[in-house]
Amino acid sequence: MAAGLNLEYIAARRKELNLRQADMAERLGMGGAPDYNKYENGVYKWNAEDMPKVAKALECPIERLFLPA
Repeated sequence: MAAGLNLEYIAARRKELNLRQADMAERLGMGGAPDYNKYENGVYKWNAEDMPKVAKALECPIERLFLPA
């Protein structure tokens, strides 16, 4: 799991907005749903520069993407 990221929230918010993993991959400029899936499930680690794009795609404040300290 990516340290400090609230992966559960990221997945739940994506589903709440009725976005497919393929939609997120497209919005984030990834190769496709399989790549995005690995990030959402913590197999791959997110880059800091990706987080503003994720927040925009999920229509949420960037702070929501991180676990409380």
